[in-house]
Amino acid sequence: MPQADPAPHTSLRRSSDFLESAQAAGGFGVFDLDLVTGNITGTPYFFELIDQFGRDPLTREQWVATIHPEDFEAVVLALGAAIDSEAKYQCEYRTLLQSGQVRWLASRGEILKDPEGHPSRAIGTITDVTERKELEEKLRYATESLNIAQTAAGLATFDFNFRRNSRICSDNFHTLLGIPPWTKLDDLNLLMSRVHPDDAERSRNAPLEATPDEPSYRCEYRVMLDGGGERWIAEKATVSWGPSGEMTRIT
Repeated sequence: MPQADPAPHTSLRRSSDFLESAQAAGGFGVFDLDLVTGNITGTPYFFELIDQFGRDPLTREQWVATIHPEDFEAVVLALGAAIDSEAKYQCEYRTLLQSGQVRWLASRGEILKDPEGHPSRAIGTITDVTERKELEEKLRYATESLNIAQTAAGLATFDFNFRRNSRICSDNFHTLLGIPPWTKLDDLNLLMSRVHPDDAERSRNAPLEATPDEPSYRCEYRVMLDGGGERWIAEKATVSWGPSGEMTRIT
């Protein structure tokens, strides 16, 4: 006759420990907000992320106090919109640590209803995204610095990737060519509309003169500015080619 598990609670404890370890390893904590009482329960890693050890449950007021004042409105609006529409929500905000530092968190969740169909709980996860936010800030600063330097030097950059159907340029690209900022980069005719008629053919053919052996080209042409003025442009670029000899990219 098979014997019953002498300690079923041991298996449950192991499952709970495994879940907590998995959440910590994955960098996310789980919370459950009671919309009626305002109390918040969660996994240990949830309370660790918001630096509120030993406060389980956490009151709504205690949780609100951990949100950075500049992000408070966005968090409340995101949660309120989810409750009103009974939909999922997501937001990113800074939480205030007791050390005075901040930690960026990404929160995702959904609203659950009670048996009568009223919103009763918000359950979800929070994830530490501080490293990503810091990297984004560094990239934003580097991009701004590069744009300032390019503008000061009268230099603009572009990257037209035909294989990926991607066309990007520096912020001052349109200004340098004297074209409206809303001009689409995939509209060649509109891009060429400001090139002086005497230089248009040379400008169009310049990339076609590049070869796999000599992938770079240089071309000088005039663009016509609003008000009747002209500006000389020196364009230097490198052309990439596909296996069948097709042009795949100009940078």
